[in-house]
Amino acid sequence: MMAHVAVDIIHYVKHLEKAGFARNQAEALVEASSEIIGNTVATQHQLEQVEIGLNSKLQQVRSELKAEIQQVHSELKTEIQQVHSELKTEIQQVRSEIQQVRSELKADIEVTHQKIEQVRVESQRDLQIFRNDIIIKLGSFLGSLIIAATAILSVMIGVFH
Repeated sequence: MMAHVAVDIIHYVKHLEKAGFARNQAEALVEASSEIIGNTVATQHQLEQVEIGLNSKLQQVRSELKAEIQQVHSELKTEIQQVHSELKTEIQQVRSEIQQVRSELKADIEVTHQKIEQVRVESQRDLQIFRNDIIIKLGSFLGSLIIAATAILSVMIGVFH
């Protein structure tokens, strides 16, 4: 798109003539400059059109980014909820397993207590039997000792009489 830049040609030519250019040189220079400026310089309207286009593109990119961010946010939220649900299930399973182990340990402890009590009762019974055996043997030994002592005393009394 070619820009039409308004240049005060007469003023420009006079300025060049004051600087020492001949009239035909000044006019040729002004004409060439006008063409260059017209082909390379954008007008205010062109700049505004570019700005409108860039703003539109920028808004489109913002909208696309916002949509992508919302999509990623939604996906992450869903994934987090899924992980949270899985963790809740895992935690419940671990709690259940802990409860089962507790129950098994309580049962094992109870069985161990029963065995200890059985051993204690059996030990007391065996100890009582052992005591009774010792008492009987001691009684028998004492009885034999008394008989022997009596026999010795009788012999001694008979010897000294």
